Amino acid sequence: MIPLQWVPDYVGVSRAAVHQRAKNGGLTVFSFIVVERSRTILGGMRDRETRKRYDLVPLSECDAWHLLLLERCDEVRGACGH
Repeated sequence: MIPLQWVPDYVGVSRAAVHQRAKNGGLTVFSFIVVERSRTILGGMRDRETRKRYDLVPLSECDAWHLLLLERCDEVRGACGH
């Protein structure tokens, strides 16, 4: 698993491409939001979401995407005779 922010550099694509692929279902993103327990005025307990959020992507999906891009690049180069 790697952070979502690292995917563009790891795969070699733009941030927009990463978000588009995740939106279309081609990239799995696991989101974890940290929850804090706090005591209410009446003494009960309540869960409250913090601003800490972790978005992680499986490394295997990033590797597969990168290989797909390399294959496409090789096909293009082969077609033009380079």
